[in-house]
Amino acid sequence: MKNIISFVLSVVIVSYACMALCKEAANCKPPLYGWYEGSPESLMNQINSFFSKIKEGEVKGKVWALIVPHAGYRYSGQAAAYGYKLLQNQDYQRIIIIGPSHYVGFYGISFSKFDGYKSPLGTMEIDQTAYKSLSQNPLFTLIEEADEQEHSIAIQVPFLQKTVRKAKIVPLIVGDLKKEDYQKVAESILSIMDDKTLIVVSSDFTHYGFNFGYIPFSDNIKDNIRKLDFGAIDKIIDHDFKGFLEYQEQTGATICGYRPVAILLKMLPKDVKGEVLKYYTSGDLIGDYRNSVSYACIGFFK
Repeated sequence: MKNIISFVLSVVIVSYACMALCKEAANCKPPLYGWYEGSPESLMNQINSFFSKIKEGEVKGKVWALIVPHAGYRYSGQAAAYGYKLLQNQDYQRIIIIGPSHYVGFYGISFSKFDGYKSPLGTMEIDQTAYKSLSQNPLFTLIEEADEQEHSIAIQVPFLQKTVRKAKIVPLIVGDLKKEDYQKVAESILSIMDDKTLIVVSSDFTHYGFNFGYIPFSDNIKDNIRKLDFGAIDKIIDHDFKGFLEYQEQTGATICGYRPVAILLKMLPKDVKGEVLKYYTSGDLIGDYRNSVSYACIGFFK
């Protein structure tokens, strides 16, 4: 009889556990299989390999924000690693991730409809308290479909799980904004900032070539792409919000996360200094610049 009772209890316990797991899985954004290695061991090895190629440098100060790319890891992972490696042994409790919308057009800033984000390395929980606070600003809302396919935020999760696993995330997907909106958005995000909060802005830089519908030059492509990118990067380092948006508009530079970057520029304290940690292009990696995407990692230190 005792064995029967024990068996029944074990079945009940396992059933409740499975229900919880099913509920969690249903409410979590699934992993981006194909964008990075698919098993926990291979993905961790991939990230460790990126980190191992980075020489230890002098401490530049506490990381206040990062701009990191969001392509597949075989292209952009090494650039992103230059920022994420700096987060090791830090005690961040909240990571605000600001990324562009690639697939859905809308106005304002969308929350994620999920409760968490999954990768092969586990799950990161979304900070619903932060969402509640931000929702007081009508520019922040929930667009159900905004996070269905979006990768700009989810691609950051494995790096965060490697470095600041216990932190909660605040995914913010950026749609269209008017110029007067940036200050209002920045003020709302700053209202939930503290010394244990980090800003991560997700953006690639120039997308050059026929595949992207952007061919502003056809000679000295490698050098001209770099010149185009650093025209924007220099404005970012200088905290030049107005100059950055004007440069993007004048050149048509295909910086997919230019709006998230502009939000950051409205937020940066004067005593936070920016530094380019890594820059290269997909053309550099494969030796073909006919279609090329640029990847930059920029750190902001206090």
